[in-house]
Amino acid sequence: MIATWRKLAVFWILCACSFVTVTLCLRSYSVAISNFGDSASYLNVARAIASWHFEGLQVLQFWGVSYAIALVALLGHVPLTASLIIVSAGSSAAVTVLAGRLWGWYAAVFTTAVSFDWMQRSMLGGSEPLFLLLLLTAFLAIRRGHWWIAALLASFATTVRPLGICALAAIGLILVYRKEYGRFCSALITGLLVGLLYMLPLHIYLHDSMATVHSYETARPLFGIPFYAILQGLFLPHPFTNLVLSCSWVIFIITGIALLSFSRSGREFRRAHPAEFLFAVLYTVMISCYNYPNWALGSFARFAIPVVPFALIAYRQFLASRNLTPGRVVRQLEPIVWTCAVVFPVLAAFSAYGIRNLFR
Repeated sequence: MIATWRKLAVFWILCACSFVTVTLCLRSYSVAISNFGDSASYLNVARAIASWHFEGLQVLQFWGVSYAIALVALLGHVPLTASLIIVSAGSSAAVTVLAGRLWGWYAAVFTTAVSFDWMQRSMLGGSEPLFLLLLLTAFLAIRRGHWWIAALLASFATTVRPLGICALAAIGLILVYRKEYGRFCSALITGLLVGLLYMLPLHIYLHDSMATVHSYETARPLFGIPFYAILQGLFLPHPFTNLVLSCSWVIFIITGIALLSFSRSGREFRRAHPAEFLFAVLYTVMISCYNYPNWALGSFARFAIPVVPFALIAYRQFLASRNLTPGRVVRQLEPIVWTCAVVFPVLAAFSAYGIRNLFR
């Protein structure tokens, strides 16, 4: 097992070095961070938290990752931008090792390498690495029977990304089904307490306890009919390559979760790890109901990052049921797997820079 962890660590380092090297060849790394995604917003909130001065602050995302950035900056005496990368990259590396611990080499390496969005948010800043780290740690706690710790970690995950509520719901439903009402009450109180502590500064300084929730609201409901906005997104103007890639991710995730839910090959996983399975189903349903056509399809690959391992597990179980052992296939094609550790991060770096900018 230690050898596997070391192997996974080397795999992640290779992915990270490939991405960073190409990024540095294209532009300054600090510019790449400031121009990428929501990094600037996370840093603005972290700056406000570090100084505890919230006047004029524009609330756009949940604050969990910004709290982590401010804490690392305080304890490590490093700039906030460096703290952002420490949180994101450090969480990403830990997720790779934890995924190997939970689901094996196969799920860990492909979860790390194949998603452009995952590598970009690991190395340029994003909430997904910290979110997934908290989720995977919660799943590990469940496997060891530590339900209260799992509820605490899932509650922290919800302060990073709101769909962490799916993990809390999964924990609660499993405990109620097993009639473990004492543990259920403990988990419920823990979730409520973390939520109240999270909302307290918002209420005191921004006069809106639900400010981060309200930042997602528009005239259109946030969630609607499953797949409706995704289908609408097909008719919006998108580069053809982006459209093909987004549709491929939708098919990959939905098919994988369907296999995990209904196939005989997925029965073993459903029975062995019901909380993880229930989270995967709830989370997939939620992102399928996302109601903004501009984002529902184009950002589906990013939204789906937390359920990529479960789709991979479903395909692995399906192949194994047909005497095609994925572990054997991976070992036979291991040179290709290691090649992916270079090729996919390089493509992710090009994507973050912009293919059009690259040609210009």
